[in-house]
Amino acid sequence: MTFPIIGWAKLPKEQTTPEVFENIAKCGINVFMTCDDSPEAAKAQLDLAEKSGLKALVTDPRFTPTGETECEEKSLMAAKEYAVHPACFGFNVCDEPVRNGFENASRVITALRTEYPDKVAYINGLG
Repeated sequence: MTFPIIGWAKLPKEQTTPEVFENIAKCGINVFMTCDDSPEAAKAQLDLAEKSGLKALVTDPRFTPTGETECEEKSLMAAKEYAVHPACFGFNVCDEPVRNGFENASRVITALRTEYPDKVAYINGLG
């Protein structure tokens, strides 16, 4: 992949069908965001993404920077479940953190980038 073209919004679990993934690819999108219903649902989407030539920013509530001391550890445990999948482009950490949320997000991103330097640790900044 030379440049990620992301379809913005988590793909609902109900749309986990080969036809949906084929249509995403036909549109020129090459990265999508998984659902966050369960690890099993996200992995099913990763499997279909691989078959369609897509990559995924994996969304999992365990990536959410909460400020708890074990937050980074939870993120790394979640990442370990997905990182080896060929369709995993990276991890969707959080959407539009507020000012006091950037420190927590930074800790999670640093942990993910250190452990998985070939994956994207993504936050969507409020513009």
